[in-house]
Amino acid sequence: MKNFIKVLSFLSVFFVFAVLSTEKGFAASDDSQTSVSAVKVTITNDLTGEQTVITPEEVSSESNGDTLIKGYEVLIPLEEEKSSGLIQPMDSGGGTKTSNGVKAELYVDYTVNAAKEEIKLNRVWGKWTPTASYYYLSNRTVDAHSGSIWGSVLSKTPTSNSFDYTTGFGYNYFAGGQASPRAWSSAKVHISGMTATSTINLEITYP
Repeated sequence: MKNFIKVLSFLSVFFVFAVLSTEKGFAASDDSQTSVSAVKVTITNDLTGEQTVITPEEVSSESNGDTLIKGYEVLIPLEEEKSSGLIQPMDSGGGTKTSNGVKAELYVDYTVNAAKEEIKLNRVWGKWTPTASYYYLSNRTVDAHSGSIWGSVLSKTPTSNSFDYTTGFGYNYFAGGQASPRAWSSAKVHISGMTATSTINLEITYP
């Protein structure tokens, strides 16, 4: 019985050590082979499933010591395709200032510790702005995590076209590549008088 307790104690200590070592290994690892884009914007035709990728504009990149803010906005130009009755993007370049559609904005405020091993997501905010009254939104969601392996998770369903969430998260080790901390917003776009819809998704990877 004593030998069993000794073995069990050893395994428990070994497990804790292995977990801590793995966390630091992920944080310090070189993820150049699994690097991901800092931002991704997609429009999905909800009827056909066809996706279009649009290039956003970085509008905020600020730092105050170890605390950083990163933000993007994109005008997603949408129109009714008369022949099919579907909502289609007018181009793949993010639109122009005179285009009609929906502008999406997303920002994150996060802190990285001095050793660059741990991260804390402090705040997520943004909005959707229809450029004309005949556009309206539903199925709004906002999600974020401070690392898909060890991080905390935020999942919200805003009831209006703007949102602002303080997370209350603590620090956690973080990895790069596909496991990088990220935030994303999604909303379904309607045009008055039409049944077809498209879903717009804006995703930021940080730090």
